[in-house]
Amino acid sequence: MNNLQRYVNYVQPVVDAIEKHHNYYHIIQYHNVSAEDIYAKGGCIDFRTEGDLSIDVGDLNGNIPMIFVETREQSGGHLVIEIAPEQRELLSPEVLSVLHGDGWNNDWKAWWNNSADQTVYLLMDHTGVSEGGFMGFEPSDEFEDTVGVGHALDFISHRLGLNYLFIHDGCNDLEYVLNCEE
Repeated sequence: MNNLQRYVNYVQPVVDAIEKHHNYYHIIQYHNVSAEDIYAKGGCIDFRTEGDLSIDVGDLNGNIPMIFVETREQSGGHLVIEIAPEQRELLSPEVLSVLHGDGWNNDWKAWWNNSADQTVYLLMDHTGVSEGGFMGFEPSDEFEDTVGVGHALDFISHRLGLNYLFIHDGCNDLEYVLNCEE
């Protein structure tokens, strides 16, 4: 079991209680996707379950770990996608161009190239729903992609409103539950 899956298992009871008593749209899911499941469309990325904000576990199967959370009905979806070095070349050029702009932002491109031998975490937010339907996911504009799982999980904790679960500056034992070296 990897750290993303451990995290989901650890926070699932809290998220379930929030969903039951406070917010029907509060969910967290762990998935394994394949590079072929991820595609670019309209400047965003989406998955082979096109047209639906919630992701059906049965439809996606691969070796790229991902956390999906939802916090609001139409614009509250967020992702952390774990990309190991051997999976980088499997991502299409179209998906890579969406991750940080058509012109490949030079800072992000340098970071991507300098971290080629490390596992990286891509942080994504749902773009909402327009008259044309589901829009997809785009890179977070509040948090930066990271090589540290702790920062990626802090992003998800923040999006869920569970700031006490921050690995950095949090009041919890999460780093002991996970296999963190940060």
